[in-house]
Amino acid sequence: MGRNGLVACGALAVIGLAGCGGGGEQTGKNASKDQQMFIYDTPADWNAHTVSGSRESGIEPVNFILTADSDVGIDELISAMGTDHWQKVSIGTGLFDPASGKCISEETATVEPDRTNANAGQSISLRVDGCNGIWESGENHARLYPQGATGAWFVAAAKEHPCLIAAIPPWWHCIDSDGYNQGRDGFFGAVMNAASRQGWYIACEDQPRPAGTGLDGITFDDYLFACVLSHWPIDTGSSGAPTTGWGPH
Repeated sequence: MGRNGLVACGALAVIGLAGCGGGGEQTGKNASKDQQMFIYDTPADWNAHTVSGSRESGIEPVNFILTADSDVGIDELISAMGTDHWQKVSIGTGLFDPASGKCISEETATVEPDRTNANAGQSISLRVDGCNGIWESGENHARLYPQGATGAWFVAAAKEHPCLIAAIPPWWHCIDSDGYNQGRDGFFGAVMNAASRQGWYIACEDQPRPAGTGLDGITFDDYLFACVLSHWPIDTGSSGAPTTGWGPH
């Protein structure tokens, strides 16, 4: 899905798009805290980084943000995403680790604007179908990093497939040909589905971030999705957000 290519109904309004009964005017990028919409601080680094000893060296993009003005908590969201088979997993890459729920590598990120808590490993790891998903082609997974300065959560999602990158097992995972953008869209879709099922109010827009090249030479877009999730109607104020499609219907 390209920029301004998502049209979603139900509980979702995507800013700047026609659909769901009409279009809306897009807000400015990186909406200020005074607007009380899409609140997060620009991180010191937009990418997650593989750690020493990883079988691959490189970066993966942060491509989704649950913004700080959300009153739906991250654990509540993840629980609701379980219907789409998203499950928490633990860090571990050993041959027998999946049997104990460990099936994702550690990657570090610096999401604080002033580089405090620099190079922190992910606080939450998710896979579609949990550790059973590691054998699936096109399986989505995500690493989540909290921004202490605001309370926002930064997500690096990607679709991947099993591959053998060394002469002997264990198997590793390689990113699908458009895996970063597809992973972003898939995670976004699961959030959208969770909001619809739970009757939450949700507002999302694309926000700029640098394009680049991640693992396995896979490129990624110059934008991410930022979403506000709320149990209550979202007050758009004067931010220029759309007046259609807000909340369950």
